[in-house]
Amino acid sequence: MLFPPGKKITDSLLIFCFFFTGDCISATIGDMRYEENQISVAIENPSPASETTLQVTILRIFDLRQQEIATAGNTTTINKGKTTIILPGHPERGTDKHTVNLLQNGEQKTAVIRDIVV
Repeated sequence: MLFPPGKKITDSLLIFCFFFTGDCISATIGDMRYEENQISVAIENPSPASETTLQVTILRIFDLRQQEIATAGNTTTINKGKTTIILPGHPERGTDKHTVNLLQNGEQKTAVIRDIVV
C-alpha cells in the first residue's frame, strides 16, 4: 500500500517533499527598479547566510533585434531574510529586459527575466 491506513495523503506528500528537496530551497529575486542611476534588486533568502554573486544583464530590443546594453555584477553575503543589492546602472528611456542570475558556490540557483520601463 502506497499510503499507510489512517494517514492523510498530504502528510505523506509533505514528508516526501521535505526528504527530496532538503537543501534545494534557494533565494528568490523580488522587485527590481532603477533609483538614481542604480539598479535595486530585492532578494528573499530562506537559507542561512551565504556568499552569492548577482549578475544583471540589460538587453534593449529594437528593430526585431536584441542588443546587450550592459552587464553588472556583485559578490556579497546574503543573510537569511530580505536583502536589497544595489548595482550601478545607466538607464536610457525605453523598455529594457533584465536577465538576473543568482549564483552560489559557482552554481546558478535562480534566474529571472524582467521588463523594466524607464
